[in-house]
Amino acid sequence: MMKAVLISISVIFPLLPFIVLLAQGSEAIGLAGIVLVSLVEAFSAIRRGESLNYASWASLISIAFISLLSQGYIPYFFHVVLARVQNTAVFDGSILFPQYSLALSYLYRSYSRYARELSIKGFDEEEVNAELNSLSLSLLIILSSAAAASIALYYVMASLKFLSVDPFTALIIASIFFIYIARYIINKVKGSHNVQF
Repeated sequence: MMKAVLISISVIFPLLPFIVLLAQGSEAIGLAGIVLVSLVEAFSAIRRGESLNYASWASLISIAFISLLSQGYIPYFFHVVLARVQNTAVFDGSILFPQYSLALSYLYRSYSRYARELSIKGFDEEEVNAELNSLSLSLLIILSSAAAASIALYYVMASLKFLSVDPFTALIIASIFFIYIARYIINKVKGSHNVQF
């Protein structure tokens, strides 16, 4: 059950920033991003989901590049905008979704690795899946809470004018907040992977 949830989120969330671009009128760039991420996801499907994180990385890197060339000093200096973003707060906020899917793709990989190793060692497959589902649900709740807190932090900082923080800087601060929590959780899961059964 949990495996399907992790796969679904890891496949859908990298596409969300490009769907936001489509909705805001940058059809060509939005479609190009969807095609790119979909091709990477197809490659991952061929490898049986072992590289779900590639789609998240492709989405994150390409959307960050689009964001840098669509707002801030680079377009101001060169007088060229890559994508016309109507609502920068929504667009920048959507960049947090590939980060979230990246953390979940690593969680899925750990889930699969534990299930494979424990079944090789002769543990009951139903019991292993039940325990891994419970562990994954707990980590999913923690990561979802961290993502929700990051998004809330982003929108609070972007909307409060007396802070005088532009949306891009607020995005960077919120991203660092989420990445710190996600890396801590991923390192704990990876660290426990070395435990001998």
